[in-house]
Amino acid sequence: MKDLYSENRTESYYGGGRPTQEQAEAMTDLAGAVHQFAVSQIREGGVCLCD
Repeated sequence: MKDLYSENRTESYYGGGRPTQEQAEAMTDLAGAVHQFAVSQIREGGVCLCD
């Protein structure tokens, strides 16, 4: 995610066009997958590496 953000942030901020339908659907799928992963980690006791 970090690399993807770094590679695409400038265009997103400074004039890249609107996302295509395919890009919008891919981001929706990714958001759902990230959400499901986070929820499952919380339910299983978490995997926090913050300490």
